[in-house]
This record gives sequence, structure tokens and C-alpha cells, in this order.
Amino acid sequence: MAYAHTVSAPRTFAFRQKAARAPKRSLLSRVFHYIDEANRRRADREIARYMDSNGGKFTDTTEREIEKRYLSNVMR
Repeated sequence: MAYAHTVSAPRTFAFRQKAARAPKRSLLSRVFHYIDEANRRRADREIARYMDSNGGKFTDTTEREIEKRYLSNVMR
């Protein structure tokens, strides 16, 4: 039995999958998402400002101070 080589790859004959749509979020869900993102950006700016004021080195002491100042309120 002989096998013939095809000109095109066999994958080109497969049916293409439609791109899955992301489920639409409700207005309230989008508002919470935007608020959460704004809070994260604000926290990142505050942490960057703190790092700049302390020489920009990330040490264990700096990490503990950041957790104490900025992340302790998020956990509660």
C-alpha cells in the first residue's frame, strides 16, 4: 500500500473553532472591577513612593513595613 504526500497539511481541512466570547459582566460587576483596579493602582503608587523615600532598596525590613502600612487593611 502506498501513501501519497499531500500538498497541504491535513490541519487545513479541519473545521475552525469559533472564538469563545467572554461572558458579559453586569454593570455592578464592572463598577466593582474598576474600583478594585483603581485601589490597586493607588496602592502601587504609594508603595513606589515609600520605596523611593527609603533609597529604593527592597529589604526584609522594607517588605515588613509595606505589609504593615498598606496590606494589613486589605486583609481585614
